[in-house]
Amino acid sequence: MCGICGIYNERNSEAVTVMLESISHRGPDSFVTKLFRNSSLGECGLNIVGDKKDAPPLIDENNQIALLFNGEIYNYRELRDEFKKDGYVFTSDTDSEVVMMAYKKYGKDFVKQLKGMFAIAIIDKDKLLLARDKFGIKPLYYYSKNGKIIFGSEIKSLLQHNHVSVELDCGSLDELVVFGYIFSDNRTLFKDIFQIPPGHLIIFQKGGSFKEKFYDMPKAFYSNSKKKDYNRLVAEMGDCLLHTISLFHKHGNGSKGIYLSGGLDSTLMAILSKEVLNTPIKTFTLYDSELAEDFSYARKVAHALGTDHREFKVTVEDYLGELPNFIYHYENIIAGGVFDMHGSVAFQILSKHISQFVRIAFTGEGADELFGGYYWIYTHPLGFSDRIRDRAKGLDKNSHVHDYINSIFPQ
Repeated sequence: MCGICGIYNERNSEAVTVMLESISHRGPDSFVTKLFRNSSLGECGLNIVGDKKDAPPLIDENNQIALLFNGEIYNYRELRDEFKKDGYVFTSDTDSEVVMMAYKKYGKDFVKQLKGMFAIAIIDKDKLLLARDKFGIKPLYYYSKNGKIIFGSEIKSLLQHNHVSVELDCGSLDELVVFGYIFSDNRTLFKDIFQIPPGHLIIFQKGGSFKEKFYDMPKAFYSNSKKKDYNRLVAEMGDCLLHTISLFHKHGNGSKGIYLSGGLDSTLMAILSKEVLNTPIKTFTLYDSELAEDFSYARKVAHALGTDHREFKVTVEDYLGELPNFIYHYENIIAGGVFDMHGSVAFQILSKHISQFVRIAFTGEGADELFGGYYWIYTHPLGFSDRIRDRAKGLDKNSHVHDYINSIFPQ
């Protein structure tokens, strides 16, 4: 994780320094601000690939293009080999330099070449490009007015600039009340502060801005077709997962571990990691009671795989003590409804423990959706929609949230 921020169309080293200081917790290994052409740039880094001497922002040899990069590109070595064949000469072993070369070769389509998680800002002559990875793992926010664009990894960095005011977006609050989170992919709780939607890039230049979607999430489906061989599909899935875990472990030289809950996703990661590494992997579990199912399953998995396992007990006092810190950092908050934030607070507590032992930790997220979980969505769809409609009854009849609900759950 690292933090990026900047002001396009304003040279202001003091302002960008204050912005970067507000998110310096994202990157303890470097803190760099630069004035580039008509803009101000800042980046604080956590070194996974490369070292401190390679600290960005990255500016090309012709002083024409500047790159800010937050993320990890897991296929950067393959891209690097491809660009070397084209004659590109690399001066570091960083994935950010590979991203720069990809932009030079493919233009705005460079994002289609990247496998990983990222938030990217590129200034190329008289235009600014902001891009976010397919699933929106890495955050990226912006404020735009009168040709000036203020952007950053966290909303709090934007709020440091005296041109950005703090005003609640009541439409976003409506969504939070009904869904438990902000449903719109570009809104935040603040007026005039937006986020780059997942799988999108926005180009700002004279005359306006241009938004492009470079990735569409595949639609969910269920198939019991006899034409498809079950064993072959299982083998293909296994190969895909094994290749992915292998890429993860090859990326960066820091010590690595796994958040282990004993569920499907984290257990799969632990099993495949053992197969890839042929050495015990470090695993970590948080629990509030030894009677908890997660604790029991995680311990069984760790024992069966022979992992280097650590368990941390959390108390109510730990939870309440962490809550203010969680709220400060988690700017697009989950506040009940479909989801709740208790698990997220626990996850943050566990992350603090893990950071004492490893530099990189993998977590299973999304397995419930990818492998057909959350049965109640399929078995009780009407009950689910009724809950959502009940929550919307108190909204103004002109609220845009009613349109969202009717599009998701037609009467």
